[in-house]
Amino acid sequence: MRILLGFKKILLLLFVMHSGFLLKADNGFFNRIGGAVHRGYVMPHDSQMNHLSRDPFPFFHLTLTGQTNGNREWHHTYNFPSLGFDFVFGDLGYPEVLGRSFAFFPHIRLNLLQSGFFNLRLQHGFGLAYLTRVYESETNDQNIAIGTAINLAPNMSLEAEWQLADAWQLVTGLSLTHYSNGKIETPNKGLNIPSVKIGMMYAFRDSPRLLETPVYTRPDRVSELLIIGSAGFTSSYPPGLEKSARYSLTSTYHFPIRQKHRLGLGYDFFYSYPEKTVPSEGNTSHEKSPFINHGVHLAFQQDFSRFAFVLHSGFYLWDPNNYRRYIYYHRAGFRYNVTGNFLLNISLKTHLFQAEFIEWGVGYQIR
Repeated sequence: MRILLGFKKILLLLFVMHSGFLLKADNGFFNRIGGAVHRGYVMPHDSQMNHLSRDPFPFFHLTLTGQTNGNREWHHTYNFPSLGFDFVFGDLGYPEVLGRSFAFFPHIRLNLLQSGFFNLRLQHGFGLAYLTRVYESETNDQNIAIGTAINLAPNMSLEAEWQLADAWQLVTGLSLTHYSNGKIETPNKGLNIPSVKIGMMYAFRDSPRLLETPVYTRPDRVSELLIIGSAGFTSSYPPGLEKSARYSLTSTYHFPIRQKHRLGLGYDFFYSYPEKTVPSEGNTSHEKSPFINHGVHLAFQQDFSRFAFVLHSGFYLWDPNNYRRYIYYHRAGFRYNVTGNFLLNISLKTHLFQAEFIEWGVGYQIR
């Protein structure tokens, strides 16, 4: 019943949005609006989180999107993807502890398979979420997943679109959404929410005319060496300890494997000055001391003109104090080539599902 009521709300919102967009139908990039109902659940990735996973729950999704027209080379490389924005809202199956979530993120929708009546697309999104219930030591100590109201909200979806009429498509799909604050505050186990969805898309005006050749063509792809310095901060356990700084220096050699992908091998230098809990004569004290780590990583990079999505998987070469308790580390992030050889970097360093810190960095590219 909740899903049916939610679907009626989605259709009403689509009608209201459509009425407003008709006033601007001759201009602008966007040409489709949509809504969907999801059914998902909290998937525990730590045994301490089992109590947060209750019965499956519905949540709702609105989207606004438009198709690229081919005036950039990467539009052709990715077969004219769509760009847009998503708004996702609902409870998390345990409202007394986890509350409700409201997420907003831009997306890119890549075409995997297209036919006259059927399209298969892969969507990537990344934005921010507001959660109404967070950890409180006295009033909500069961919420060990979320320590702050504002969180990062990455999303990935596999969607199938079925043409019903000239302007209407039925959308079905699988989705995975993650909420985490990047460990700027503890606790921060994070939430992973897989879901299935069904919805509708409406084209309130025609797609743009596709250009056969791009207006701008970049030079041939070559190998590159990237050097990036980053800084950030993190919180430790137990909650309430003082935040500590984290620094990293990363160098990666990339070589192109396709027009849109690169593989690479690199080295990481990590420096931190964390606060840790130290038992002392039956009492507990907190102290700070510097830690240095070295690591090597494998890299994958997906290019979208000046913008790039990056994944790293590495392992530590040296950790004399065994402070990190992990052998492997991971990194996911974005880079933007500002001008010439200079770039900006934002990435999340993790140990699998456990965030360590958000890396804010600047870098230099050597080709």
